[in-house]
Amino acid sequence: MSHRPFLSRPLSRHLAAAMILLLGSGCGLVGGDDIASLAPGVEIDQDGNVISGEFNDGEGSFSVASGDEASIPSDFPIPVPDGATVVFSLATEADSESYGVVQLSAPIDQYDRIVQFYTDYLAEIGAEATHTTSDSGSGPVVTWLADEPFVNIVVQQDNNTNQVFIALTA
Repeated sequence: MSHRPFLSRPLSRHLAAAMILLLGSGCGLVGGDDIASLAPGVEIDQDGNVISGEFNDGEGSFSVASGDEASIPSDFPIPVPDGATVVFSLATEADSESYGVVQLSAPIDQYDRIVQFYTDYLAEIGAEATHTTSDSGSGPVVTWLADEPFVNIVVQQDNNTNQVFIALTA
């Protein structure tokens, strides 16, 4: 049985570049013109909490945003439950493929409702998802991973911050 990668080589490269840029700028390691040195071959534009880039070889583009600037990418297929706030987003496109990561937060009393929301969503789309439940030390974590369509959903109750953190990847 062969396993196909869920990301093409160009998309993998875009994701890596976007994450390097995000970490470098978000950690205060670089800023302004210095941010371009983190990802050679990428035309970078930074505007506050938004970093966008286009690869010089014409293979695609990406956008990373955090805080008030973060939003759901326009073609992102995973729904967001009512009451959740977007805190981070990443979108990349190459060779007619797109990939996105969205991180959300919600009040801790919404944990059970959010877990049910994504359980219902995966059933609706007919995704055969691997489902795991664990404990992070600060609260329960539920993870779903499906190959067709590719969807990764993580819902974590964080008793230290009284928040639910949700990571969506598609």
